[in-house]
Amino acid sequence: MERRWMGRRRLRCAAAFTAMTIAVVLDAAAAPQDNPRPEPSNTKAEVPKVRYESSFRDYRKFEDVPVTSWRQANELAHDLGGWKAFASGKVPDIAPPSRSSHLRAGHKAE
Repeated sequence: MERRWMGRRRLRCAAAFTAMTIAVVLDAAAAPQDNPRPEPSNTKAEVPKVRYESSFRDYRKFEDVPVTSWRQANELAHDLGGWKAFASGKVPDIAPPSRSSHLRAGHKAE
């Protein structure tokens, strides 16, 4: 008796799912098109204006950022509160170090 009830329940669920799927597909197919395409063979048909947008519109020039030594970077992170401060997002903006501060001993600035 219980097996028969489970079979009916599955059948009802499958039927409901199928009905919902068909309703969604038919609704999408019946939706009117906002901009119907013109007939390709009609030479008098209105053609939408071409809009050009450069992919370089938001391009920003590369800026060489001075690199500090790893020890200085670790000390700065420790002074700011370590990984927990960075994870919380409450770390203040840090000014990049000057060019001469990251040069290693024995290297000459150009």
